[in-house]
Amino acid sequence: EYLVQSIPYVYNDWLSDVPGMNYDIYVELDARVAQARYLYDTRNIIKNGDFTQGVMGWHVTGNADVQQIDGVSVLVLSNWSAGVSQNVHLQHNHGYVLRVIALKRRTW
Repeated sequence: EYLVQSIPYVYNDWLSDVPGMNYDIYVELDARVAQARYLYDTRNIIKNGDFTQGVMGWHVTGNADVQQIDGVSVLVLSNWSAGVSQNVHLQHNHGYVLRVIALKRRTW
């Protein structure tokens, strides 16, 4: 999404309502990114898995919070007893993939 927004010459520099030389490419890529996001969201059984809506949809225990770090929503667990969980319905004999990116910071 961010790369599409950075495409130059989408509109004419002097006439902001006039499409520029990259307008057609921009419109096509923007539509494809929107479609990919829609397909991803409808396929993903974990709701709000990227925490863009805070902890909405998650069961929170302990001190769990969502922070923005470099424009990305990040779940921050302040100690080992904090956590989040979510009930999901799985189908028998179906495969699932769960991807988690985690970082432990040393605090002394």
